[in-house]
Amino acid sequence: MEAAVADLKKALEGTDIDAIKEATEKTAQVSQKMGTAIYAQSQTASTAAGEQTADAADQQQDDEVVEAEIVEEDKPSTEGGAA
Repeated sequence: MEAAVADLKKALEGTDIDAIKEATEKTAQVSQKMGTAIYAQSQTASTAAGEQTADAADQQQDDEVVEAEIVEEDKPSTEGGAA
């Protein structure tokens, strides 16, 4: 990136319009490749962070589990009773 910018600065000191356009395009291409790489890296990092957050949430939910037993109480039967 630094080399492309240096070439562009050098071209801007002159009067050759074609050289300036060429250096500008080269700098733009290098910048775009760098931006793409940064974006891809940030996506990878955010995906990893999201997985860690989900794992932590799952673990927290597991910590909150309370064990219980269901006991049926004997209820008086209402079947067959007088109306």
